[in-house]
Amino acid sequence: MELSDLASDDGEHLVPATWRSVFEDIVRAFSAGDFQLKESTIDFVAPIDEETAKHFEYCVASYGDIIVELDPKVWDQSIYARTFDGWQFLIDLTTRSEQVSDLVLHAKFDQATRLLELQSVHVP
Repeated sequence: MELSDLASDDGEHLVPATWRSVFEDIVRAFSAGDFQLKESTIDFVAPIDEETAKHFEYCVASYGDIIVELDPKVWDQSIYARTFDGWQFLIDLTTRSEQVSDLVLHAKFDQATRLLELQSVHVP
């Protein structure tokens, strides 16, 4: 994850290749039921409290399908944008029945802490 790979303008951009592996690792853990990332060591990801993890799990269950590892097609439309204190990411998720579902992972990279904070799993 290189900050130099992220644009600093106000536009939306596709997620750079250098940032994809961290999201792939997060979703791999989620797809194994590890929504708190207790069983996974992923660098630069902020800890997820139990309440937030349960909410992520609830949102996925409410969607009505099971998330699986990310299909390469998600990178054709997963985006990020600069904010005043970092970058926001919307990563399209893959489910058992959809290569690119309507369900997204919303994350924020905080420039001060240099940590990726997982904000929500939802349908925008």
